[in-house]
Amino acid sequence: MLNTYCRRCHAAIISTAHTCPLCGLRRPNAANISSLEKNFMSSPPSIPQRFETTAGKVKSTPVFLFQLPKLYFSYLFSYDDGFLHRGVLAAGIISTILFWATAAKNILLIKHFCLMIMIVAFLYLIYDLIQFLNSMYANYVLERLQIQGGSSPYSVHFKVETVLRNTLKSLQSLLYAFYEKPWDSIPQGDEKIKSGQTFVLAIKAITGKLKKFAKISLETTSLLWRNNVYAITSFPDLSYEEKIKHLKLKLTEAKAVILRYCWLRQLEMAHEFLEDHLSGKSGRSTPDDGNYVIEGMQLGLLGPLTEPFHGNLETVPYELPFIMRYYWHQQLNPSSFPEEEIIAQYPETADFFESINQVKNLIQKLEEQKILNIAENAVTDDYRTEAEITSEANQINRFKLYSDYLDIPKFQPSDAELLKQVDRLNAEIRVQ
Repeated sequence: MLNTYCRRCHAAIISTAHTCPLCGLRRPNAANISSLEKNFMSSPPSIPQRFETTAGKVKSTPVFLFQLPKLYFSYLFSYDDGFLHRGVLAAGIISTILFWATAAKNILLIKHFCLMIMIVAFLYLIYDLIQFLNSMYANYVLERLQIQGGSSPYSVHFKVETVLRNTLKSLQSLLYAFYEKPWDSIPQGDEKIKSGQTFVLAIKAITGKLKKFAKISLETTSLLWRNNVYAITSFPDLSYEEKIKHLKLKLTEAKAVILRYCWLRQLEMAHEFLEDHLSGKSGRSTPDDGNYVIEGMQLGLLGPLTEPFHGNLETVPYELPFIMRYYWHQQLNPSSFPEEEIIAQYPETADFFESINQVKNLIQKLEEQKILNIAENAVTDDYRTEAEITSEANQINRFKLYSDYLDIPKFQPSDAELLKQVDRLNAEIRVQ
């Protein structure tokens, strides 16, 4: 298995990779960056507050020296940040003019006072310029460390999660708008049917969009999840016990993803609740029906949709970020998971379940190997002859063939295959 990892998302990569196939980061191998960059990466230098606005304009390209004049003038003419700098510069220029004017007339007091201001002003300007150069260069190095190499599965994932969150909020707002309308006081007729039909069509459009992006999300998440599993199993620094722990958490995560997918698909029925209410089939008043439908669909203003979501790479591969992550983890039944029922209703989840079952078998084998390791240590620690110890230790088979349990090409596809999948997913997003 690969034993080199991306310095940002920790995906398993080849040591000579120019770009991480999962997160798109350039120079992903930490061994290929300079000692200065490693130092900046481990402890980024602090930037004085007056330079923060200008530092945000530093780009990874073009060359740093070519950016400096524009950056300096941007800082100099910044209304707030460059105020002190402009004042000191003006004081230095004025004191210089006054110094030469009074020097000709030999007015000693004013001449020395202006000289003192001039020296202090220009010393500060030199100091500020050095601080400015250090800050800009630090940000330039940090920008260079974050250069992206194009589309990647993680970029697609974060993009889809943003679309899902915004679409769900639109659905939530539309449902609240529908149930806040006094339908009980509106008599049956063309006006009620026409007004209600507008809401129904809008709900159908939104849930149709959710269905399409839920499918893209499932495919992208399963792709990332498999690579996360591969990275965990191949980490040489993780003990068998740690690998078992993380892989069990990944199993829980996969089930939460599938449960969320089922929920997103079930939102397609939202328009039926509206139609039943308009026709009077719900048997509830508008406020009661609104509470029943909105809360029942987990779309309340204080519901799981308010859970904070941070789409970043801080916890991968151990935790894949997705909206409502903690809520769906909490909804999992610890005793059973209706795999067959879900596959029967949503056949597209079958491929994901197959990978889940492979990981279950892998965990079982890792647990067996952990016991064998304990037995081997017990044999090795015994005070007997080296020949006896070696003979007994060799009888304990070491487990290294992950390919016997994982479909490696699926868990760690080639860069070309991965790029093809990402291009297809991006194309599907653009079509939406």
